Amino acid sequence: MIYIETGSDDVCYNFGAEYYFAVEKPMPDTVFLFWRTTPTLMVGRYQNVAEEVDKAYADAHHIRIVRRMSGGGAGSSPLLRRLGRRRSASGSTSRR
Repeated sequence: MIYIETGSDDVCYNFGAEYYFAVEKPMPDTVFLFWRTTPTLMVGRYQNVAEEVDKAYADAHHIRIVRRMSGGGAGSSPLLRRLGRRRSASGSTSRR
């Protein structure tokens, strides 16, 4: 196993490093890429940020919103919290 620590907390840099090692620079062994970020919400390729993310809340709490190249649901780092709005049957919204 090859262990790589980026040393960066910039999520865009880290996504770039992840892509580089996965696609551009195949490695001879399994790679464990370790990185961390400042508070960030990572949305999947097909998620609608305008519908699913409370941007005002994220901005007020200095939480960066980025899109990753793969699909799937949202992930957050280092926060374990979804920043979305849930619609009730009446049409009102509440934070999840």
